[in-house]
Amino acid sequence: MSTNNTLIAVSNDAPAGFGLIDHTSGQAAGKLMAYRSFPAGLSVSASDNISWNLGRSWSRKDKRFMKLYSYFRSSAAYRVRIALNLKGLDYEIVPVHLVRGGGENNSPDYLEINPLALVPALQTQEGPLIQSLAILEYLEEVCPSPALLPQDPVGRARVRAIAQTIASEIHPLNNLRVLDYLAGKMGADESVKLAWYSYWIHDGLSGIEKLLSGSPATGNFCHGDAPSFADCCLVPQVYNARRFDCPLDAFPLIRSIVGQCETLPAFRRAAPENQPDAE
Repeated sequence: MSTNNTLIAVSNDAPAGFGLIDHTSGQAAGKLMAYRSFPAGLSVSASDNISWNLGRSWSRKDKRFMKLYSYFRSSAAYRVRIALNLKGLDYEIVPVHLVRGGGENNSPDYLEINPLALVPALQTQEGPLIQSLAILEYLEEVCPSPALLPQDPVGRARVRAIAQTIASEIHPLNNLRVLDYLAGKMGADESVKLAWYSYWIHDGLSGIEKLLSGSPATGNFCHGDAPSFADCCLVPQVYNARRFDCPLDAFPLIRSIVGQCETLPAFRRAAPENQPDAE
């Protein structure tokens, strides 16, 4: 079978009446044939156990196909868990404890997967991928439906801007490494550490609230009425803000959007308390 980005994959477990289009010929593909954009170089056959989830996304029944190296409290890993769930993809969680024993992320085995000693890392058929937003982009390319980016260029840029503001401007100042440095190397006590965290959360979310409230593109979610990259980033950041008792009264639109997201099973399943390594 073809190994390019548009191929026909045999799916013996396609639901009855599951009709798809063969995009190489434009003809109806029938019950046992399924079309999807797969990663370049992925060769499949009838024995490969490729299955379909509601006609929207592909997965392997063998969950070892994609492994997500994750820490339950990591907001970066949380983003990826949400995206994988929204796209209906099967994956296996491999817990990487960032505190126990000096951090399992610093072990030689994990450093072979991610030399930066950070989570998440997504093990794919093509090898490991790192950095949460890069992983989200990969998932959007190999599994474009349901889309987590708008169709129009301006909308895509807006969603990416919100996501990157959270991932690049807010989160780095408050991640575990920075908080540990403040307490360990700088001698900051717990009250100083919490004041630091709260200050940067308020500063960053103030900007996000203005971005959201000032745009007609904002809907029930950060962009329109379907979740996007932006929501995948916003929910974990707000979760952590609540965990550190940061006041959120000044952000009514953020709270409304997060509340809407939290009604969806994909977001609930990704929550830290629902992870196999939750403490």
